[in-house]
Amino acid sequence: MDYKEELFEIKNEIKQAEKSITDFSADANDTRSELNELAMRIDDIARKTGYEIPTTIPLQEINTNDIDLSIDVILSSISNTQQKFPKLSATDIVISSIAGIIAVSIDVFLVGTPEVVKIYKGGENFDGSTITKAIRKLGEGKLGDMCRRLEDICKIPYDIAVIKDGMYPQNHRLRSLSHDPFFGVFFAIFDILLNTTTFIDNSGFLRIIPNSTYQSSITNKVLSVFYYIGHILSDMFTARGIPIPGFFLTQFFTEGDANDSIAKIAEGMYLDGYDLRHLASMSTPVLVKRIIIDTYLRLTEKEIYITSVPLAKREKIEIDKTLRKEKLSFIANAIMVSGNVAKFFVPPYSCKPCSINVPEWFEFIKNGIVILQAQLRDYSTEEAMHNRDDINAVWDNLLYTL
Repeated sequence: MDYKEELFEIKNEIKQAEKSITDFSADANDTRSELNELAMRIDDIARKTGYEIPTTIPLQEINTNDIDLSIDVILSSISNTQQKFPKLSATDIVISSIAGIIAVSIDVFLVGTPEVVKIYKGGENFDGSTITKAIRKLGEGKLGDMCRRLEDICKIPYDIAVIKDGMYPQNHRLRSLSHDPFFGVFFAIFDILLNTTTFIDNSGFLRIIPNSTYQSSITNKVLSVFYYIGHILSDMFTARGIPIPGFFLTQFFTEGDANDSIAKIAEGMYLDGYDLRHLASMSTPVLVKRIIIDTYLRLTEKEIYITSVPLAKREKIEIDKTLRKEKLSFIANAIMVSGNVAKFFVPPYSCKPCSINVPEWFEFIKNGIVILQAQLRDYSTEEAMHNRDDINAVWDNLLYTL
């Protein structure tokens, strides 16, 4: 027999046994520490709740049914699902509805529907909108005189009023792309630098023609943006005014009957006073609605000491504030555009295109996009915070029920 090899194997087995005993002793110590910590926590809860713990409790006498029942009762009183939007109170709904109704009233009775009425001796009179009429009267004073002086100063090559099969004095600002108060700056710079006129003809085609009667100076070209702004201001308070931003795009849609195409309907709207001044008038209901909701939110805002709130909780508070405002706005906007639909169909307006309130519809669409984005957002972090709050609520309630 090889005693050395046998003793070596026995020695290894003894070392493994010693290691197992050491690991078991460490696990026992960890278990003992956990039990001591648990006992301390139980003792702490007992002292807070006034519950006396017997010195010895037979295992078979421990009844967990009462604890389970208490937890079930507490959980049933807590919402189990995270709400994507904060709930609105009855007062919130009433205020937002009132804001929408007020906006509808302003749109119907003060904004109205613009209409240029022909009078004797070839003259014209403006009617149909109280607010727009007041804005147009601003052009009869010193403000209008100051703007008209800019016409002599800001000479530009694209102000051609008559082009065969394209423009005439009444519609040339609608057809000329450089007269647009937003997109027009790009076309104006192009026209001034190249001494051209860019417009849309009767067939809906974009045309660029040179101006042989006027030559852009070096000053015109260097200060083209300022000349564009000055010319826009000079036309602001004239009889036809300046078109709504982007309204020239309607002139590309010439399909259909001569008088029923989108281009002709839009041109008729512009000739009736559906211009930049009426856009300001149409924005009044939207502005009033915003003021009402913002004032209400400011008055009902709860004071929160942000510095004492964790960052994640702080972000959740801000998200809820924003979504509450969007929900209030959505209710008001829905009522507002519904009123505009009724205004369009109900006499005396009787389906007049000029009765469409563009700012109201843009406000409703923009608000709807925000609501949709909020509905589709990833709210897993918010849900985790919600679950943490539920767990805390269960522990707080258990202190009073055990």
